[in-house]
Amino acid sequence: MGAHPRLQRPEPDADFNATLKKLTFGEPTRHNIMAQAISEEGPDQELMLANALELAFDRAFVTLWDRGALSNLIVLGEIPAKAQKDMQRITVRVEAAAPKPVVQTPPPPAPPADPVAQCVGDFHELGMQAFKKKYMDDTRMRVHFELATDRGLL
Repeated sequence: MGAHPRLQRPEPDADFNATLKKLTFGEPTRHNIMAQAISEEGPDQELMLANALELAFDRAFVTLWDRGALSNLIVLGEIPAKAQKDMQRITVRVEAAAPKPVVQTPPPPAPPADPVAQCVGDFHELGMQAFKKKYMDDTRMRVHFELATDRGLL
């Protein structure tokens, strides 16, 4: 007789490493920095894993501390100097390992519109009164109207 199906041990996922390698990680985040440190292979793999885990614990501690989740656990009225130095060391280490923000360059400015093409577009889009006021009454804009007419665009 076999064991009850709910009491059987689940089989380990043999394809976990293959699936992890198939994932493409985009921008650096805390998750993929950890995944990279854990999945690195080589002679220093154990050391890298230990460092990644220590960093994860430090990051969790700093997060809990910053959110005030640990304030109920503090019995002392004042934090000892040694503990304060340890906290500063941990905070500096976590901040140094944080992914740097990606600086996005602003898109290049749009090329200046061809004033003659703009005049032709306005001729078809604006009403006659608005077009006349913009291009025929204004001596600076009349040049574009005359060029469009000379080219046979209007």
